[in-house]
Amino acid sequence: MSNLIVTKVVSLIPLNAADDLMKGVTPNWEIFGSAFHQKWINVVGGFWMLAMGVSVIGLIWGLGKWAWAHHTGMSDDLADGSKRAMRAGLALGVLLALNLVIRAIGAIAL
Repeated sequence: MSNLIVTKVVSLIPLNAADDLMKGVTPNWEIFGSAFHQKWINVVGGFWMLAMGVSVIGLIWGLGKWAWAHHTGMSDDLADGSKRAMRAGLALGVLLALNLVIRAIGAIAL
């Protein structure tokens, strides 16, 4: 039944639907001036760098807490340190992968 519905919906889409419906209009931040464009890039880059720095510090802190708890045999701190290290490592990985995502969206949009 769902196959029939999908086939019917796809058959209703015109063949030339992949044409450029915006007639070449693309997003352009330089409409506000190149100075605004450069400042906007610097502000976003600064926040991005700050977030990566906080993630790296959190990762080092979590790994240090985990290692100290492992050394002293404190099981409560061991779980807390490993949880902090995992969260910070995941956040750092997401922030680093964000570069690829933004470049892919930019390549598709432009």
